[in-house]
Amino acid sequence: MPEVALLIAHTGLRQALEPYLRAWGFGVVPFGGEPPPVVVTTATDSPVPVCAELARRGTSVVVLATVPRENERALYLRSGAAAYVPMSGAGDQLLQAIRSVTDSRG
Repeated sequence: MPEVALLIAHTGLRQALEPYLRAWGFGVVPFGGEPPPVVVTTATDSPVPVCAELARRGTSVVVLATVPRENERALYLRSGAAAYVPMSGAGDQLLQAIRSVTDSRG
């Protein structure tokens, strides 16, 4: 079962995402210690430099954007984010982004 960590400070959002991730077949693991293989985060919780550091360490980062902005999307993708998903698309688009990342990791 592919594992995903949530680097999201907002308790309500984190609690809302966990059951969906589990239902989609992902294990949800705590964020901390060794960088997890896949992280779902927000632009607020992981500014571009944090995303870049996680990517440098081999973590695939999926960024949820509250208000998607093309310039922000470009910055995140250049910094190494695997995906930049509008929060309004946190269903199908998020699932597709995570599956794409986990499938490519083997």
